[in-house]
Amino acid sequence: MGRLRRLYWRPRKAVSELMAIVIILAIVLAVGGFIFAWTFGLIRTGAAQAEVQVEYARLLYTTGSGWLFTISVKNTGTVSTSDVRFYIIGLRGDTRIAWTIPPGGTSGGTWGTSSAAIGKTYTVILMVWFKDGSYKEYQVNVVAEQG
Repeated sequence: MGRLRRLYWRPRKAVSELMAIVIILAIVLAVGGFIFAWTFGLIRTGAAQAEVQVEYARLLYTTGSGWLFTISVKNTGTVSTSDVRFYIIGLRGDTRIAWTIPPGGTSGGTWGTSSAAIGKTYTVILMVWFKDGSYKEYQVNVVAEQG
């Protein structure tokens, strides 16, 4: 009986308590980092993203052409736009840039506007409607320049 008991009660090798704590801590930190990244949008899921970016905006006075406003808008999201408009507070009313800008696409143009003051900063409001029904407004400041 004594010999049988020794076979079953041998000291067994296992992970030390310190190693167990280190492993559990690493797992908790990895899960916490994933949840943080997911919560703040660092990890993209299959959800649609409605987003555009103003690549270029300039208000320029040239002799012969007068005041011209030029803007370029890029669709950086995954949803096409259904209408893109801008207006310059105090200078130009609501103007359409484009109807549809597909994801990754760019649209823009140049329009004449009323007299501006050289060196003054003007606020441009960009209004964007997306095909998923969402709407966003963006604000860009431009300085009136002489060319």
